Order: sequence, then structure tokens, then C-alpha cells
Amino acid sequence: MICWAVSAWEADNRLTAQRNKARRGNLPGFFCDNIRISRADSRTDRYTLNQGLDLIARFNGKYVIGEAKFLTDFGGHQNAQFNDGIAPLQLDGLNAIPVAILDGVLYIRGNGKMHTAITTEFQDKNIMSSLVLREFLYQL
Repeated sequence: MICWAVSAWEADNRLTAQRNKARRGNLPGFFCDNIRISRADSRTDRYTLNQGLDLIARFNGKYVIGEAKFLTDFGGHQNAQFNDGIAPLQLDGLNAIPVAILDGVLYIRGNGKMHTAITTEFQDKNIMSSLVLREFLYQL
């Protein structure tokens, strides 16, 4: 996970410091997976989903948030996982670039719900494999 584009050691130290502040009640906000984000930060206070984020990054001065999912089959619970993965793309008014990092069967051409969605409804959104995430961040 990328945390504000800092090294893993620095991210871990920041997280420890933020947890200590949170325990003392000095940092209002909410948790996104392992990272506490201040509600005073206007770039993130519009994130309203009831789940944590898998990606929070600042790259070349731009903020990126996203969900990551690995979809191994068609139908059933995988459709719910797909919907969770694309949820950040459907939020309005974000001051961050939303991305869906999706890998697995959804890229197999066919009439399946997931492939149809990424090639029609979400074709202009930032949906990508984890294999190209680095290139996406560098082109920002």
C-alpha cells in the first residue's frame, strides 16, 4: 500500500505517531484501513463509503484514492466484490483521483457483467490492473 508516497519505514513511523495522537484524542478524523486522515483535509473529507481504502497516495502533487480487488470467478459474491472495487469511481465531488485496481477474470472478453461494465459504463474511468499502477502514477 502506498501511503502518501513515502517509504515503508517512514509510513510506519507516521502511522505510529498518528495512532498515539488518536489515543490521546488529538486527531479528529476517520480510519481508512491502517491510516488515519484528518477530517480537516478537504481532499479526503468527501469520502463517504463505509469501508477503508486500499490505496491512498500523493503523487506529483495530486491525491489518489482507490480500492483493490482480485476477482477469481464470475457471478455470486464476485459481483459484490466488483461493486466494492468500483465504488470510489462513483463518488461525486472528490478532490482526489479515484481508481479501481482490479485483477482477475473481469478482463476476459465475454458477455459477463464485469467485462461489460468496464467496457461500457466505466470505460472512461480509472480502472486498471495492479501491473500498470506504477505507470499510471508516474503519468500524473
